Amino acid sequence: MAGRGAIETRGNAAFDPFKASLGLMAAAVAHGAQVFERSAVRRIERDGEGVRVHTAHGQVVASRVIVATGYATPDFRPLAGRFRMHHTYVLATEPVDDEQRRDLGLGNVLLWDTDRPYHYVRWTDDQRLLIGGEDRPVDPRRRRATQFREATRQLRAHFEALLPALADIRTDYAWEGLFAMTPDSLPYIGPHRRYPRHLFALGYGGNGMTFGFMAARMLLEHWQGTASPDHALFAFTRGAGGA
Repeated sequence: MAGRGAIETRGNAAFDPFKASLGLMAAAVAHGAQVFERSAVRRIERDGEGVRVHTAHGQVVASRVIVATGYATPDFRPLAGRFRMHHTYVLATEPVDDEQRRDLGLGNVLLWDTDRPYHYVRWTDDQRLLIGGEDRPVDPRRRRATQFREATRQLRAHFEALLPALADIRTDYAWEGLFAMTPDSLPYIGPHRRYPRHLFALGYGGNGMTFGFMAARMLLEHWQGTASPDHALFAFTRGAGGA
């Protein structure tokens, strides 16, 4: 690898968020939760001491609602000014055979650099290289397709410079994601005075798994009325802007 140097750490693991989500939902259902898939929320309104959530197929009545969408959706447009939206990009190569893997010289590792924007690469179970990064702010003045082609081309060029044998390996898939950044890089977790009976988890940046786990614990504390000094660190009222 044509790199400048690296630090190797042990005891790391790859994580499949899709499988994890299915497992969490199954565990929740086993404890009495109900899951309504393919039920986009049309609107949320107050209903006495609770809320009524309207979907395309029916209604759900609850004491409170948690909005854990990662960024402010159109229904919460007043919150959108707190976030800077970014795209992130990912490539998946064709399956790599043993000879190609030897030519790459890349063992069973997860790689991540400290560039800005950062880059990462890991293997999948079917021996593809998953290459990601090249995050950049959403630019409404430019066509999304143009940004996508430019970013994925630069992402591949970055890793071909590090792994020259990658030039002979085809890209099978490419896609983009959307995430929100806050000015201090910490998410907003908790209530907002503009939206009674709502709890939010928004603005994870590129750390959705870490902050998502934290948000789950902290939102449960909010729901149960358990006080914690950590709540202020992630509150909408932090900083000069207030809620």
